[in-house]
Amino acid sequence: MNPNNALTEVAVSVVVPCYLTGSRLSKVVEGVEQAFARIAGTWELLLVDDASPNNQTWDTIIEEANRNPHVVGIQLMSQSGQFAATLCGLRAARGEIVVTMDDDFSHRPDQIHLLISSLLDDPNLDAVVASFDQGNRKKHRRVGSRVYRRLLRRSFELPSDLVLTSFRALRRPLVDALLSHRTRRPQFGALLLQTTKRIKNVDVASQTKQEIPSRYRLRSLVSYSLFNVIEAGIRPMRVLALIGVLAAAASVVLGSVFFALWALGDTGVPGFTSTLLLINFFGGLTMASVGLLAEYVGRIMEEVRGAPVYVERQRVNPSSN
Repeated sequence: MNPNNALTEVAVSVVVPCYLTGSRLSKVVEGVEQAFARIAGTWELLLVDDASPNNQTWDTIIEEANRNPHVVGIQLMSQSGQFAATLCGLRAARGEIVVTMDDDFSHRPDQIHLLISSLLDDPNLDAVVASFDQGNRKKHRRVGSRVYRRLLRRSFELPSDLVLTSFRALRRPLVDALLSHRTRRPQFGALLLQTTKRIKNVDVASQTKQEIPSRYRLRSLVSYSLFNVIEAGIRPMRVLALIGVLAAAASVVLGSVFFALWALGDTGVPGFTSTLLLINFFGGLTMASVGLLAEYVGRIMEEVRGAPVYVERQRVNPSSN
């Protein structure tokens, strides 16, 4: 299929959440411009500054918006996180197809046309997600990604061959459905999988070297994974309930064994070690259960307060110029 013919009447929005990118953001804008030089049709680029502590990122966005009529800049009032910034961009996007990508040059703008044409080729798809070689990432990041994908498969019945990345193309109905969620702490992967299963991977070329080091540390990645598991609903509580039932059954079996030994006159079975281990095990399990319940209660309190997911501070776009 020739993407130039298919995209003649389709408006495309590209959303890029930004944080501490600085003047290097101009290279992202240049890459997107070059990418759409080969794609017919209207397009826009939304750069969402997630309240970067330095002014260089927002100043660069203003410069690019003044220079390029396709660029829309949005600055958030406080740091809300990558996923909230992405949702802010989705809400402002006008395109029938919305592409999301990172600002750290890990995603190549010249591969955008592959995502769009793949989405248009199959009307049964709601989204396509880029799949690329991540061999240039550190080993612990690759291992963490595999563990994270397994958690998602367990939580959301994710197909074993589907890989989720933040380089994706979404149809407008899916974008509207994602925006209908009012959760205070959005996790994009969880929201996407809760909304649709009509997703497919598209192989794209990867950057030979990531120019900006990832801002996700190990603690952030672990927290992100746990948040997605909790977003799956009550499945973690069901797992704890199953462990409790199994532990109770094991206790009954163990009690029967000890009673049989006592009935046979074998009273030499030491009990202190086993008792101590069981107390420690069930004590730890109880504390873990209380902690998980506290996490759910905390989530509920955050949702009930109704605090905004993000707040726009200012916007610069072609109409304001």
